[in-house]
Amino acid sequence: MQIYTVRLQNELYTKGVFFFLPLLLVWGIFPAAAQAKTVFPGLEPDPRAFEYAVKAEKGSLTWQDMAEMSFWASGADINGAIRVNGKNSTYGEIIRAAIAELQNAPDIPNSLRERGEYVLTFLYKKFLKTYSLRQTEIDVIFRSGYYNCVSSAALYLIFGTAAGLEIEGVLTKDHAFVSVQTEEGAIDVETTNRYGFDPGNRKEFQDGFGKATGFAYVPAKNYRDRSPLSSLELISVIFSNRISDLQSRGRYNEAIQLALDRSAMLSRRKNPVDSPYFLDPEKDVLDRLMFYGSNLLKSGKEEDVFKWIDLTSDKFPPGEYDGKRKELDYAAVNNLILKHVKAGNYSEARNTLSREAFRIDADSAAKLGVIILDTELTGKTQKIRTIADAEAILALIDESEQDADGLPPERAVELRNFALVKKSELISKEQGWPAAIEFLETSIARYGANALLEKNLQVFRSNYVADFHNAFARAYNRRNYTEAIKIAEEALKEFPENRQLTADLDTARKAAN
Repeated sequence: MQIYTVRLQNELYTKGVFFFLPLLLVWGIFPAAAQAKTVFPGLEPDPRAFEYAVKAEKGSLTWQDMAEMSFWASGADINGAIRVNGKNSTYGEIIRAAIAELQNAPDIPNSLRERGEYVLTFLYKKFLKTYSLRQTEIDVIFRSGYYNCVSSAALYLIFGTAAGLEIEGVLTKDHAFVSVQTEEGAIDVETTNRYGFDPGNRKEFQDGFGKATGFAYVPAKNYRDRSPLSSLELISVIFSNRISDLQSRGRYNEAIQLALDRSAMLSRRKNPVDSPYFLDPEKDVLDRLMFYGSNLLKSGKEEDVFKWIDLTSDKFPPGEYDGKRKELDYAAVNNLILKHVKAGNYSEARNTLSREAFRIDADSAAKLGVIILDTELTGKTQKIRTIADAEAILALIDESEQDADGLPPERAVELRNFALVKKSELISKEQGWPAAIEFLETSIARYGANALLEKNLQVFRSNYVADFHNAFARAYNRRNYTEAIKIAEEALKEFPENRQLTADLDTARKAAN
């Protein structure tokens, strides 16, 4: 009878042991690279902003002030050069000439209602040509005739005030227009439409020669949650739109300057508008500061983030946004440590944490310290190649458990199990199954039983049994029954209840008799 050998089970059972690089990324991270020195945006508003704020507080804004402010808010100079009809001029000269024409018009009505409509018609004859959703700068109207609700409303404010009308802005969720005080009360003016005076009422429609040909209707919109705006607040919406545009194009540094100017201009208001659609000027400044810092972080400039936070914290004392500054601080510390960890520079990662720990709370610092340690031990555990490597890792894990800021218990067990299994495998190769079995048994006695170690101990025992059986099979197949019996008896001393070995011994004894 031929006895067949069995295949050894060399597979190590490591199911449930996962190794990973902790994900510290908060707002993005890019590889370190040579970068130009960062020039931070200024944190001082244009002095003109305070001048306009004082004038508005005194109630002394003239149409000239409104015109100058509108150009300033648009990023233009009212005295800037412009070429019209082949002639060189300035925006200011064009506006003054148009105002004079309006004020001296022989047919300008005395009625406030009629005058309000007259101003709208005048602006469409002279300047307003084509509606463009994002065209919020007033100077562009004079160059191209393109306008949107904000720029056309600001233009009407200037000319209507010059015509002796009392005007206030109106803001809704996604729209702006104006309202004019008349003998009949306040009347809305939808400045984006040629026939937008008192929208909803019948309008006489005329052809190009002034001949009445019928009527046009501008449907009245149901403006919900409308909020009245002062002249200053209406003009400030030009800033808001430009800020939004710059932000969408990633030009965060420029957006900061506009937010500072807008905030300073609105700093002395007596009755600030209360509307969810009107950006709080101080909050908007802090938002821009945060966006700029976040962009530095996304560009991998963590050290610049620290400088920026320190700079702005001195200028803008802690308050509502202190929590967000701390989040940005934490993200920068976080990402800088991640760079060092990914590069395997664990000492530098710890140095960074020690140096910048004052920026974050103690719990966060402790967590980052654990992550550095975890990642370091994970990397070293995965690189175990010798018994000495395994012993060094096991010593570090044991040491970590004695530290209050060391690895969490479940993570220490996870790493230790992997190292123990890896060491037992190396022992089995160098010293054989008995030594590996003894090592795992000792480890279980020391650290406690768990499914992983028990499973691998079972594999080693099965392999040891397989070795005995295969040796028995070779002796038996050579008809050396005495040696086969000796091997089986020796094996049963190690595994007295093993059925395979018991069957082997019975088979050899029968063959020997």
